[in-house]
Amino acid sequence: MSEEPVLWWLTRSAGLMALLLLTVSLVLGVLSTRGSPSGRLLRQGVHRWCSGLSVALVAAHVALAIADPYVPLTLVDTVVPLRAGYRPVWLALGTFGVDLLLAVALTSVLRPWLSGPRWRSVHLLAYAAWPVSVLHGLGAGTDVRAIAVRAVTAGCVAAVLLAVLIQLLREVTVVRLTVLVVLLAGLGAAVGWAVQGPLAPGWSDRAGAAP
Repeated sequence: MSEEPVLWWLTRSAGLMALLLLTVSLVLGVLSTRGSPSGRLLRQGVHRWCSGLSVALVAAHVALAIADPYVPLTLVDTVVPLRAGYRPVWLALGTFGVDLLLAVALTSVLRPWLSGPRWRSVHLLAYAAWPVSVLHGLGAGTDVRAIAVRAVTAGCVAAVLLAVLIQLLREVTVVRLTVLVVLLAGLGAAVGWAVQGPLAPGWSDRAGAAP
């Protein structure tokens, strides 16, 4: 086996594992207020562990992508959106997700010196990093039509959706129902885009694949 397929496989594997751990962290964060005090404490510990490991895997994903000669990427390309020539929009989403996670990781390290509201406001960026990462994986991944990749992505989306539903339906209000309708509409639009885009033939040409 040549070097390129090995690096490609490792890059995609690191990205998928990072998405899985980010999903677990997000689900635990959404459900952090439920259950007994001991259960909440356990979930918070697992949440922090998964968050830290997901950041490490994202770093590995980025390093492997730079090392892979198939697509010429530099370190700057991974933190500044729209610099890469390969699938620029979809790689830009990955870059944006990396920037969000870096902000969260940095503020977590500096948490003893930050006020609670300021830290929480930045920490919420982790929630935005998740959908960005899903779209990046679908748009930039060359193996998105593989059954395993579809299963992992669909499982992550289903887990987050279920957690959000559980949290929103704890108390039925107009605001919560409105949020639920907006989320379901967004999910429907995303599924429709995925079927017509990354999951359809010819996506490489439309996405701007390298020659």
